Amino acid sequence: MTDAYIRHDPRTPIALVLDSPHSGEWYPDDFDHLPPREIVRRAEDTHVARLWRNAVEHGATLLEARFPRAYIDANRSQRRHACASRSSNARLRSTPQR
Repeated sequence: MTDAYIRHDPRTPIALVLDSPHSGEWYPDDFDHLPPREIVRRAEDTHVARLWRNAVEHGATLLEARFPRAYIDANRSQRRHACASRSSNARLRSTPQR
């Protein structure tokens, strides 16, 4: 099994934790998608973790997701996800059918 995230610990920590929740490029085997992979990869923020890495040298802790946003949006709580789904479903139901 592959870890879902990488934790970069500084030698001398300060009270700062940074995260890169959408930077992963590892697609788990259970992730199936209809669009071609190159389309799905457009949702990745692959360079964010690379931008934050120098902060570790200055004492920050960095949590770097290994999975992409297209697999799971790690910033979104279950409540926010449920609200967004209901809102989307409401719009779909209110669309006139022809």
